[in-house]
Amino acid sequence: MRLLILGAVALLLGGAAPKSETAAGIAELAGRTAGPPQKCITFEQSESMRVARSNALIYGHGRTIYLNSAPGCSGFKSSDVLILQPIGSRYCRGDFVRSRDNISGLPGAGCRIGDFIPYTRN
Repeated sequence: MRLLILGAVALLLGGAAPKSETAAGIAELAGRTAGPPQKCITFEQSESMRVARSNALIYGHGRTIYLNSAPGCSGFKSSDVLILQPIGSRYCRGDFVRSRDNISGLPGAGCRIGDFIPYTRN
């Protein structure tokens, strides 16, 4: 019984601060701590989502930066312009994002975004 309870506690604590393989090697997240995933985040008109790597998007600056590993997405390039289609005034899991090549204007990858993982500076 104790083993079952300890296992459940470890699972809950492990889920509180996910370790994302997608975050590895993203310079903007270095020295930051991951928090629990969030379904939605409020966005500012002055801030934009950007490509961190082919299957990962980041949003924010300063103390908190959000990572969205965009499940099922791949093919984003750092030079792409992202076009998001949020419903309402927040970015949420399930919103559609597509890319467009910054030079040619040709459409690129597109998919639905996933949860946002906040990375905060200590």
